[in-house]
Amino acid sequence: MLQLLITFAIICPFLFWNQLRVWAIVNYPFTYSMMAVPPVLILMFICCGKIHRKVPWNFIFLGIFSIAEGLMLGSLCALFNAEPVLWTIGATALLSFTLALFTLQSKLNFNWWIGILWVIGWSLPSFGILYFLTVHIPPLLYL
Repeated sequence: MLQLLITFAIICPFLFWNQLRVWAIVNYPFTYSMMAVPPVLILMFICCGKIHRKVPWNFIFLGIFSIAEGLMLGSLCALFNAEPVLWTIGATALLSFTLALFTLQSKLNFNWWIGILWVIGWSLPSFGILYFLTVHIPPLLYL
């Protein structure tokens, strides 16, 4: 959840600060270069072997990856309106929270197929719940 919070904190200036938004749209090589950074970091993680499994280095690598991912997503989100991006971030946070709750309370081995089933099972309801709470509930409050 902290990684999502860092990514959200990096995306928000790209969404709400107009000068940065225009800069990201005009300087499209930044967006293309940031699209290359996360795969390069992933390859670096794979090639480093055991160093990214040791305690201080894994947090450093995760922080670098989170910042790079946030910059990439921020430069891409500058091309879109803020509302759909915030909906997506909210649904992702809800999905991550339910995955964390499932893995904390379950004795099942959270392998490939159970993980896919859980994500598919919660993706659509999370968007539905968020849509219902933001579209259908406010008019009822104003009656």
